Amino acid sequence: MNLPLALHTAARRFCADRHYRWATEYMKLCESGSDRAGSDYTEAAYGLFPRYRLDHAIEVEVERLTGTEFESLTEAQELLLEAGRDALSNLLREFQRSRSACVALDEEFKAFGFHISGQEATRLSGIEPLPYRRVLADSESKELRETLRNRWGVGGYWYPLAKCEPHLDAIAFHEAMWQSRGGTSLLLRATQERSIERCFLLLEGPEDYEIDHSLIDPIYGGDESFLTSDFEWLVYSSHESSITVAGWMAAFFRAQWRDWESITYRGPFHTNDLRGSWDHH
Repeated sequence: MNLPLALHTAARRFCADRHYRWATEYMKLCESGSDRAGSDYTEAAYGLFPRYRLDHAIEVEVERLTGTEFESLTEAQELLLEAGRDALSNLLREFQRSRSACVALDEEFKAFGFHISGQEATRLSGIEPLPYRRVLADSESKELRETLRNRWGVGGYWYPLAKCEPHLDAIAFHEAMWQSRGGTSLLLRATQERSIERCFLLLEGPEDYEIDHSLIDPIYGGDESFLTSDFEWLVYSSHESSITVAGWMAAFFRAQWRDWESITYRGPFHTNDLRGSWDHH
C-alpha cells in the first residue's frame, strides 16, 4: 500500500474507532438516564453524541475519496483535512445553539486533525488495508436508482411488503430464518462463485455505497437496503424483518434450501417456526 492510500486508510480507521468509543459512552449515559433534561438533551449528552455524529460525518466525506487519487502524502493530508472541515462546518451549524456540543465538535475535529497530520511514513507503512468502500456521487445514485426502478419495479418498499411481478422471481425469508440457516454466508459464497468483487448498496439514508463483497451484510441495521452488482440479481432488506433474494440469486437459494416453499416469509413478528407472522397475538 502506498503512503497516501495508507493515510486514507488511517483516516477511515480513526473515524470508525472513535465512533465506536463515543457511541459506547453515550449508550452508558442513556442507560443511566442522564441523557435527557425534559424535552432537551443534558449538557453531558451534548458533550458526547455530537462527537460520534462528527466521526460518522467525517467518515462519509473521507469515503467519497478512495485514496488512489492522491499524488502525494501532502496532498492526501490536505484533502482529508478538508473533508473533515466540511463535516465539521455542517454539524456546527446544526448544533450552534449548544455551546457544549460545539466544544465537543471542535475537540473531536482537532483529534482527527492531529491524527492525520501526525502520521509518519514508518507508521503508515505498517497499516493493514481495509475492504473497499466508497460513497457514491449523487449522479451515480440517481442513475442506479433509475435502473433499479426500471429493472425491478422498485418504487419504495419492495417485495414482500409490496407486490412485484412474478417474472421477477423474488423469494423472501424472515430475518430469523435467514440467520438460523447461515443465509449471509451463503450469499457471500454466491458472490464468490460468480467472481463478484464489488457491489452497490442503496440505502434509505442520504448516502449510497460501492462496497467490497466481503462487506455484504443484509441484516437490517436501521436502513432498508438494496444490494446488487449488475441488476441481474438483487437482495432487499426491509424494516419488517424480511430479506428478499431475486434473479439468479433466488435460484441459488432454492438449490441450497430445497424446502424453500415451506420456510418463506409470513410477516415481521417472530414465531417459533422462524417464518414470522403478521399477527403477534
